Amino acid sequence: IGKEKNQGQLFSKTNNAKDILKVFVNLCREFNQDILCNVNVKTIIKLDDGMFQIIIEQEGKESTLNVPKVVIASRGLSVKKMEQLILG
Repeated sequence: IGKEKNQGQLFSKTNNAKDILKVFVNLCREFNQDILCNVNVKTIIKLDDGMFQIIIEQEGKESTLNVPKVVIASRGLSVKKMEQLILG
């Protein structure tokens, strides 16, 4: 379903939004990655060891995550409208 136009930019062959979502979900499942939905990302900091520290808020509770990679998928270009945080 997906094709890579430039390194790291994945697009659906049909350009249908539902197909693009399927590509992301299938890749996350394939690589055993977590998908967090409806998360407010407060801060992302790249640590000296190359890891990322992410402070998120979900359902009124703040949490800190330390992860090697971060992928953020949103409904549009606006950071204020982030809908999903995909950690890898």
